[in-house]
Amino acid sequence: MCDDNTTTTAGVRANMEAAVADLTWVKVPVTLDAGWASSELLSQFKTHLAHYARPHWGNDSTRLGLKVFADGMTNVIIGVFNQDSSEDGTVILRIYGKSTERFIDRNRELACMQLMHRAEYTPPLYCQFANGVCYGFVPGRCISAQEMGEPRMMRRIAVCLAQVHSVHVSASAVSSKGAVVWDMCDWIHRVPSSFGDAEKDARFKELFGSLDALKAEGERLREGLSSLHSPMVFSHNDTQARNLVYCSHKDKISVIDFEYAGMNYAAFDLGNFFCEFSGAEELDFSRYPDEGVQKSFITMYLQECARLGGDDPASVSDEQVNTWYRDAVKCALVSHLVWTYWGLLQAAYSALKYDFLRYSYIRFMEYQQRKEEVYSI
Repeated sequence: MCDDNTTTTAGVRANMEAAVADLTWVKVPVTLDAGWASSELLSQFKTHLAHYARPHWGNDSTRLGLKVFADGMTNVIIGVFNQDSSEDGTVILRIYGKSTERFIDRNRELACMQLMHRAEYTPPLYCQFANGVCYGFVPGRCISAQEMGEPRMMRRIAVCLAQVHSVHVSASAVSSKGAVVWDMCDWIHRVPSSFGDAEKDARFKELFGSLDALKAEGERLREGLSSLHSPMVFSHNDTQARNLVYCSHKDKISVIDFEYAGMNYAAFDLGNFFCEFSGAEELDFSRYPDEGVQKSFITMYLQECARLGGDDPASVSDEQVNTWYRDAVKCALVSHLVWTYWGLLQAAYSALKYDFLRYSYIRFMEYQQRKEEVYSI
């Protein structure tokens, strides 16, 4: 969060376990439609949601405005603001994408948002409505995929991820199956046997062959991950550029969007981060960082982890970096496969005008190209 509060970890860690037990949030029985006119959206916000976010916005004299953000691939994200007072801050309405409840655990997501706010890393969660959530805005701008490899930006991101991973919670608070990556691997079992569209079905068969072959790759990955040394920590699990917000006032990076957050191997956030150098809508894996860049980032991450734990950052050894590098490479392979599965689910259910089959195919081809080399590590 971009403010003047200093983030600390010692006190936060001491209190997080107790805080888990009383995680609750307000649920408002109203459904919003992103297709409504601005006047209708604002009217519904004032009537049903303003009380929980900005009570004084509910009166008729407040002139509110809307801004639709173009950064989401799954949801519609809308900012509500007071046209007469910038000091009030923007309130975010995130309207869930069609059928996303098939692969996103919304209760876990909101629990993670609450935990991160209590750890003083994110703005508050105000309330949940029938098809979305209302929460505070993180001032700043989403970075670009090209910026992810800039040394100064990489250092800020390394610090941010180390801070996220330092939030100590019980696994049962945010996950029922242990590592979230297993939930993600299960996405393939939720892909329908038909997309309900003859053209899509034909393209899928041409590109992937069969669902059974994709399921077999997931089982092979489960076996491959048994050799990971990475600790299980509270993880973001979607470290792409549009989820990394740079605040120039504080010269820091914050993470947003906790749809896939939960307990996971720390190395997954690192490996996934490296994959995201390629971009989002238009993937370009020629931008994938080389071994030197990856090890440089891992070193910065481990040094920040050491600092947060009260240890000397200089104590990070080459052996540690090499071990984490091997785990990050394996987790990057996992990233390719689980986002392949994600894209197939989106192709089946999303109402967005985007070629998710093509996205899945590109990620799967990257997985195929790298898997034998990675399994040999």
